[in-house]
Amino acid sequence: MRILFFLASLLFIISFPACNKDDDNNPNPTLKLLDYYTLTNYPDTVSFEYNSSGQLNREESTEEIHTLTINGNQLHYTEYRKDETRTVADATFTLNAAGNIASGHGDFSYNQAGIYSADFTFTYDNAGNLIKRTDARNNGMTYSYDYVWTNGDITSIRWNLNDTLYLTISLSYDLNLEDKLQLDENTFFMAMNDFVGNHNKHLRTHSNTVFAPGSIIEQRYDFGFTVDSDGFPLIQTVTSLDNPYSDVLHYFYK
Repeated sequence: MRILFFLASLLFIISFPACNKDDDNNPNPTLKLLDYYTLTNYPDTVSFEYNSSGQLNREESTEEIHTLTINGNQLHYTEYRKDETRTVADATFTLNAAGNIASGHGDFSYNQAGIYSADFTFTYDNAGNLIKRTDARNNGMTYSYDYVWTNGDITSIRWNLNDTLYLTISLSYDLNLEDKLQLDENTFFMAMNDFVGNHNKHLRTHSNTVFAPGSIIEQRYDFGFTVDSDGFPLIQTVTSLDNPYSDVLHYFYK
C-alpha cells in the first residue's frame, strides 16, 4: 500500500494556477501560496494551510489529513484517516542548524496487523540538497531513498529495501520553465515547502520507473503545464504512456 502511495504521489509534483487573491495567511502577498488543487478524472480536492511564516502545516484530501506542528527545532507530524477515524502516523523530527529535518522517530499503523515504529535520518550535501533519507523500522526492515540532483533538480530516486535496490525513478525537466512555487512531495509524508532542503528549480516533463534487477522501463508519464504571466503554472496534465490513464490538475492560490 505504501509503495503504491509513494509512486502515485510522484505524479502530482505541484504546479498551480493563480487566483491573484491576497490572504491573511500569506505573509508575503507577492508570493503565491497554494490554497487547494482539484483532480479532474479521479475527482478530489486537496487543500493546504500555512503558519504565519508561510510554512505549510496542513494538507487535507477526501481521505486523510496530514498536519505539522512546529515547536523550536522540533517538528511533530501526524496523518489521520477520515474513513477509519484514527491517526495512522505520529512522528517527531529534529531540525538541524539550517532548519532542515535531520532525524526523527515515529509510530505507524497504516495496517493494524503490521504496526511498527521507525527511526529516520536525512542527509544533505554542502549545497543543501537532500541526498538520502533512511527509515529504519523495528520490524527489521530498512527503507532508504537516494536522491540524485542535476541542474538543481532531482533527476533520479533510488529506492532501496534492506540495502538492496528495489526500483529507480528517472525524471526529466523543462529547463526553460522555473518551478516557482517550490513545493516538494517526494521527500516526506506530505507536501513540504520548507524543512527538507532545496526544492526542484524546474517543472518536470517526464518520469519512468525501472524495477530492479530488470531493465524494462515501466510506469512512464509525461507532464505538461500552462503557466501564467508570472511564470506560475495554471494547469498540469498527467499522461501515462503505458495505458489510457490521464488527469488534469487545476490549482488555486490564497
